[in-house]
Amino acid sequence: MTRKLCSARRSAIALIAVIALASVTLVAIPPSIASATPFPLNVTVTPSTAWIDTGLSVTSGTFYALSASGTVSGMTGAPGTPAGTPWTSCGAATSTSLYPGLACGSLIAKIGAGVPFTVGSSFIFEGQPGELYLGINETSLAGLTGSWPATITPGAPVDPVLA
Repeated sequence: MTRKLCSARRSAIALIAVIALASVTLVAIPPSIASATPFPLNVTVTPSTAWIDTGLSVTSGTFYALSASGTVSGMTGAPGTPAGTPWTSCGAATSTSLYPGLACGSLIAKIGAGVPFTVGSSFIFEGQPGELYLGINETSLAGLTGSWPATITPGAPVDPVLA
């Protein structure tokens, strides 16, 4: 093949790849979500209040990926990371978890007035209609310091084994 033909072929393949990627992105993130909130959405979770309003109205049927890092110091029986300590290791001993059964001292979330769930360092969940709130699973936030920077992204891939 000539150089021009090879170059044209590479350009065509690259264009097809870009179009395919754009199509997947449009399918993964519904237009109502994509236009309403800039993503990824970055939120800092601090022990200043029980629930941090992310400002995100999640949409039913859309999957979201949430990840967090950082350290919150001063918790009893928990390492201070978003993952916290499994309930089976700390729950009965310290009983400092606001929501029994969820990892102690962990990053938790709720949608609207719904039931809180553990997020930890990373979590993928299917949205239900309502505002997304993030918090720390600890009964008293007094004396806690630090923060957990969190990132929320819609259109998270779903493991076909779990679907």
